[in-house]
Amino acid sequence: MDYKEDVLFQSSGTISVPELEEKYGKLSPGDIFFKMAEHKNFEAAKAEFDTWEDGDVFDMQYFLYIAYPFEEWLDDPIECFIARAFAMKLIREYNNWSPPEPEIAMSQDDLTLRRLSGVLPHIDIAGTDFIVDWKNRELRESANPGNKLDINAMDLSPSEDGYLSYYHLPDHKRYVPEETLTELPQNVMLLEIPHELVLDPIAVIQEQGLVTLTLLKTYPVQDVLKAKLIPLNETLLPQVISENLLKKEQQSERGIAR
Repeated sequence: MDYKEDVLFQSSGTISVPELEEKYGKLSPGDIFFKMAEHKNFEAAKAEFDTWEDGDVFDMQYFLYIAYPFEEWLDDPIECFIARAFAMKLIREYNNWSPPEPEIAMSQDDLTLRRLSGVLPHIDIAGTDFIVDWKNRELRESANPGNKLDINAMDLSPSEDGYLSYYHLPDHKRYVPEETLTELPQNVMLLEIPHELVLDPIAVIQEQGLVTLTLLKTYPVQDVLKAKLIPLNETLLPQVISENLLKKEQQSERGIAR
């Protein structure tokens, strides 16, 4: 079975064992595997793995899953994390492990790897699925990609931990209240989405040119994102409407006085 993550394991390097040992000194079989993978010579890394005995594979399995798990790799260069993921893929194939059932929540390993392979996050807005594209600062409706919510047009929340915009539920679009609004609009709520570190920490890492995944210790890749929708009576709109009605009444009184 093909997985989207496999795009990360395509060889683009040609470094050899002598070149590695000239660069790093004498290497163990495990180190040769990792350095080959870090230098993107995945074919040579797999050839090294294929020479291992059962005990060697078991030792590597223990190292990756028990002794040096996910969190321990986040401070290393991203290439090291990908090399580790490649080793785990080969171990799963070696052991004939079945892929996880769809209903089982994905691990941080798998979520991170899937995102690094280019799969964008999704967010649920009132039951409608949107693709999170932080690079372009937009949310695209999955079933209707032409419908986009512009994050740049949203307001930063008072707590600065998210973005706010009025949202028309039937149309799945941003709603911009008129300045002269005198009654609450129908089928509209205030939409709140998380800030970018929650929406897509990998996009932030790439945007900032960071070489490690340390940021994921505080902001892990999320499996399920869900937007918050706030009733209009809990927003500033009722106050705006009251002020507009008062202005309208005052203007009317001035008109009568003349």
